[in-house]
Amino acid sequence: MQDPHQSLYLKIDDLKNNMKHLMAAKKDVQRKLDDLQHNGKLLDNQLLVNDWLRNAGETLDKVNQLLDEYSNGNCDAGSVFQCCCSRYKCFSKAIKLKVEISRLTAKQPGIKSKIKGKKVISNLDIACSYLADETNDIIGIWGMGGVGKTTLLSKIYQRLFHNAKMGFDHVLFIEASQNTQLEELQKKIAKELHLPSSAGQQDIFIALKTKNIVLLLDDIWEPVDLVGLGIINPFRDDDDSTKPYKYKVIFTARSEDVCAQMKASKKIKVECLEEDDAWELFKDNVNLDVIESDERINEIAKLVMNKSGGLPLALKTFGKAMSKRKTVQEWEDILSSLKNSGIEGFQGEQESLLYILGFSYDYLPKNIQECFLWASILRWLCKDDLLELWMGLGLIGNFDNLQQAYRSAR
Repeated sequence: MQDPHQSLYLKIDDLKNNMKHLMAAKKDVQRKLDDLQHNGKLLDNQLLVNDWLRNAGETLDKVNQLLDEYSNGNCDAGSVFQCCCSRYKCFSKAIKLKVEISRLTAKQPGIKSKIKGKKVISNLDIACSYLADETNDIIGIWGMGGVGKTTLLSKIYQRLFHNAKMGFDHVLFIEASQNTQLEELQKKIAKELHLPSSAGQQDIFIALKTKNIVLLLDDIWEPVDLVGLGIINPFRDDDDSTKPYKYKVIFTARSEDVCAQMKASKKIKVECLEEDDAWELFKDNVNLDVIESDERINEIAKLVMNKSGGLPLALKTFGKAMSKRKTVQEWEDILSSLKNSGIEGFQGEQESLLYILGFSYDYLPKNIQECFLWASILRWLCKDDLLELWMGLGLIGNFDNLQQAYRSAR
């Protein structure tokens, strides 16, 4: 039987090695990010990278704290029972932190700097010009589902940070969704402002009342009460230009009616891509070597691309579904499937989006399809529980640790 002290020593030593790998990964991501910003380029996945760097930093702090506890621990000063409890706590924390590090290492983000599409760049410039003026504005970005509204909002967020927040004290990016309640949005804002989770309207008012702020609110389905949220102070006189602070609210919605109900003073409609831009996006998501290796495949690829109607979601879905297809027959089969679907004749946004999602599902490997089915049936389970379930069912293979499982499940 292994000595408990020796077992803890080995676990701590193992944690130190994992910590070194995470530190190296964090340093690599930060270096690439700094290089992009030094060269004046915007990051395509800024939110994801920021979140990962923050989480990696917090995890490394936890590891350092545990290592301090371990090095400063002195069992001789307490009872045998206290010593055992202390060892157990250290051992338990070490296991959890190792899993956390494995998860972060597996999800290390790539650095993407491309901004493609004339309309995307134009809309980005327009939105940023609205942010630059001194008026208090509510700006609505609207368009059908899958057209790229969230992408545009993310690029606005990136541009703000690239230009030192454009003079704003707080830049808040908050994700909403269908049926999101006001209290849920308040909790997300409170977290961004480092307020207690119980913070309400008045707390947010007080935190923001003398600040320049911009709220980026993604995917609202109905009007949001900005006063009730704590963003707009009803006692603030917007006509008083001598006051040093201002607010901007930019939201995305599928309906122009929501823009009207939100009393948006400015609106930006996001539309489908033109053919040249659609082709570039499609090529980004498909195996470029394959479509450039055969004239017939290249011809079919353009026909498949045209079936998307310039909708970014469809372009990405069709491209990724075909990324592993390398023969003319496979490409002809996909084109035939799209022609038979009658996708051009879909009358409603919901109908076309359902087809695109169904298409994506049909071209997944069978084991991943089953993963999605179990996730939809047991949708209340957290990610770790789902991973264990998939592993138990043999859907994502047999693994020695959760890190390998996360790589397979991505």
